[in-house]
Amino acid sequence: MRPVHVLKVFTDANDEAGNPLGVVGDVTGLTESRLQPIATELGFSETIFIDWRRGGVPSVRIFTPANELPFAGHPLVGAAWYLNTMGPGAAGINATSGYVEFGADEGLTWITAPSSVATVEEAIDADEICAAQGWGKPAAAHNVLMPRRYLLIDMADPALIESIDARADAMPVGPTEAMVYPYARSDDELRSRAFVHAMGIPEDPATGSAATAYAAIRRQEGENTGDLLIRQGPAGSVSEIRLVWSDEAIKLGGRVVKDRTMEID
Repeated sequence: MRPVHVLKVFTDANDEAGNPLGVVGDVTGLTESRLQPIATELGFSETIFIDWRRGGVPSVRIFTPANELPFAGHPLVGAAWYLNTMGPGAAGINATSGYVEFGADEGLTWITAPSSVATVEEAIDADEICAAQGWGKPAAAHNVLMPRRYLLIDMADPALIESIDARADAMPVGPTEAMVYPYARSDDELRSRAFVHAMGIPEDPATGSAATAYAAIRRQEGENTGDLLIRQGPAGSVSEIRLVWSDEAIKLGGRVVKDRTMEID
């Protein structure tokens, strides 16, 4: 049997909410063909496999229940916590998207996203998608390619974000789609939800890659530096993500706690 450490990533100040993450820290004997079925069987929004057998900088693979991702914030923040709390320690990790640097400060675990992870484009179908969902007309919308499409939709009203529902049959799906991310900003706080039907996840509780996409939009719009608290998820289960960006870097931070240990064959 092989242990899977289940972490909660991006919890609130009381260590509640957060996004469950499966961490497989021993990949000895696992073939390439086993990784996706394990992630599918576990059913978490992401499962991360850490390979440190060669020494030096560890490498990782990240899988949703349906496919592999080159970059995802909550698995990488979870891996940083795991390596520096339960493992031998590491200053960073090699993801498929590139090298990811780690940090820690005042109870938060931080990662620095690869600089080339996001490309911003106009979202010409956002009005149609919002109408099909019954959300009303958005204030703004952008496609962010990472390389799949993250459709970020500014709904302007944080109270609306609390109450919206998502219809799976009205969501964009296909091999180029990632998620639909409605949000509303108020000063230095962002209220958001993440609907990830295209990758087999109805709603993701906390999504670091979408936070990275938002920072990419802000930089393109001329807001070259920023520091936000992102509160993501439905009312009653709200996760917290810290997002800091500048011209040089995009950083994600959050609290991580261990939930339990499982075993797989």
